[in-house]
Amino acid sequence: MSAAKVDLVIEKGVTFSCTFTWLDSDGTATNITSYTAKFTIRSTETGKVIADSSDNITLTLGDAAGTIVVALTATETQALDFIRGIYNLELSSNASPPIVTRLVEGDVTFSKGATR
Repeated sequence: MSAAKVDLVIEKGVTFSCTFTWLDSDGTATNITSYTAKFTIRSTETGKVIADSSDNITLTLGDAAGTIVVALTATETQALDFIRGIYNLELSSNASPPIVTRLVEGDVTFSKGATR
């Protein structure tokens, strides 16, 4: 399965939340109860990490519903400083070795806005 391509816009100083749902080929939600997830924003594929789920991005997994909520608080988006980047969301099963699936990826645009 290839990762879905979804571009995101994050606004400075504004709460950010985005929900992704992992559906199988029949359109049924994938049970992700035994999975872990990683979300990373980088400047380029091999560039600097701008934000990730081990630091300032909160991930909430919806278990049997197959949902993953990616969130940043207004304080966290206020601290970011970039113009464009790329991101991906990967899920890992608890199998040994783990099965890693890149669910979604895309470009990220950061909107600094006019309000200070």
